[in-house]
Amino acid sequence: MSIDDDVVKADLALSELPRARTEARERALAIVRHLSNTTGNNGSRTIAIENAQADAWLSICAIGQTLDREGRCPDDLWDRAIALTRWWRSLLMS
Repeated sequence: MSIDDDVVKADLALSELPRARTEARERALAIVRHLSNTTGNNGSRTIAIENAQADAWLSICAIGQTLDREGRCPDDLWDRAIALTRWWRSLLMS
């Protein structure tokens, strides 16, 4: 997997997270589950990028768990996932 593949993953997450945030629970959960399956890493990049990607992935997974358990997700979890995904993408571009 190349850095370009990861940029595509990060861009997908950055476009889908705000959309999922406005969807009904089931649709939002489907989007977030897809993202959690898409944004994982394989340990082939620098530790900084791997950590940033892992943080973004964990925050996306936290949204999915919260939606599944509670039916809605607080804004701070959405904001955190978007911010961590932006950070991951910025490291990929530097």
